[in-house]
Amino acid sequence: DGLTALVEILELLTDPNNADSDGDGLNDGVETKTGTYVDASNTGTDPTKEDTDGDGLLDGDEAPKSNPVMADTDSDGYPDGREIDGGSSPTNANSTPGLPMVIAYWPFDDQEEQTANLAPDGKAGKLVGPDDLPEYVPGHTGEEGDYALFFDGYEDYVTIGGGQGGEGNWQHISITYDNEQEIKKLYIDGEIAAESNDSVFPNDTTPFNIGAGQDQGTGFFFVGDIDDIGLWNGALAQDEIK
Repeated sequence: DGLTALVEILELLTDPNNADSDGDGLNDGVETKTGTYVDASNTGTDPTKEDTDGDGLLDGDEAPKSNPVMADTDSDGYPDGREIDGGSSPTNANSTPGLPMVIAYWPFDDQEEQTANLAPDGKAGKLVGPDDLPEYVPGHTGEEGDYALFFDGYEDYVTIGGGQGGEGNWQHISITYDNEQEIKKLYIDGEIAAESNDSVFPNDTTPFNIGAGQDQGTGFFFVGDIDDIGLWNGALAQDEIK
């Protein structure tokens, strides 16, 4: 390993008969014990410890791929060992491992309007945040591995999968709004599919988008064709919708 027996016995406390005393895949001669990684010939690691930084990876498995004296080489918040197990790169801060997890919550309905059900009708909801990704924040314990999902209803929202339905076939879609009862109803092929309480102010100047899931912006438009459109000046009853 390039070291004299005297240096190994008196200074490094390594085995002079073993080029790799700690069995980490690095010769004792390159493990300079400085705490600073320079290159493969001067790793700064401890020749008596197989995992100097305690991140779950042998020093020899890290050098020169990642820093063996720094548990999180790319400073992305994930220890190098977790990145290797999760299939991400420990040297690229933009590469992070997946987070296998179980999400459970206690629901409490406070009878306010600003409530959300993450699984209506048994359908799983997808939480979407900035950059179309869920927004994770530290959990209440503040400990590593304890995460929470941030949801503000503005940048973060829930989408429900299931498709538009009727793919490849024409469907009749009708939406009615009763101003007195303040109820909006959605009918598909003459059958009611959803309804909600909603108020529309007489002086509302919001754009009226047809074929979209919202009245503002350019998102949530249906993919398909529209044959013809009918607009009535009053809410039709179900038996009048054809």
